[in-house]
This record gives sequence, structure tokens and C-alpha cells, in this order.
Amino acid sequence: MDTTLYDHLAHCLTTKFRVDPAAVRPQATFDSLDLDSLARLEFLLTLEDDFHVDIDEEEAAAVTTVAAAVDLLERKRAPAP
Repeated sequence: MDTTLYDHLAHCLTTKFRVDPAAVRPQATFDSLDLDSLARLEFLLTLEDDFHVDIDEEEAAAVTTVAAAVDLLERKRAPAP
């Protein structure tokens, strides 16, 4: 897991979404972080803007944990072969 990406996501969750820093860990689900569907959408839109990537609906639906968000961004940012 890319720790720089993880740190950015953790910072985003704690500052923009007021998630308790102690609750943010890789396997934390967005439900456990008390992010409702609107907050999740806003979080993903923030990631799109911050990392200049596009996240489609299918990809967004698969992102249920902090680690899954990091994994998605790692794949999106990987150089094309």
C-alpha cells in the first residue's frame, strides 16, 4: 500500500469529513467512519480532483474501505503499458 496515498486519504477524511483520526485505518469501512452515501460520493469526487483521475460508478461501488480507495488510486495512477 502506498503510504503517501494513504496519508493523503487519512488527512482528507479527518479534515474535510471530520472523521476521528483514531478510526481511520486501512480496513475501516466507510460505514464504520459514519460516511453516508452523499459523503462517500463527495469523498470520491475529492479524490478525482486531488489526483486527476476519473472514477466510474462501478469502481466507486467497489470502494468500501480506505484500503480499497488507496488500491483504486494506485491502479488509476499506474503508467499505461
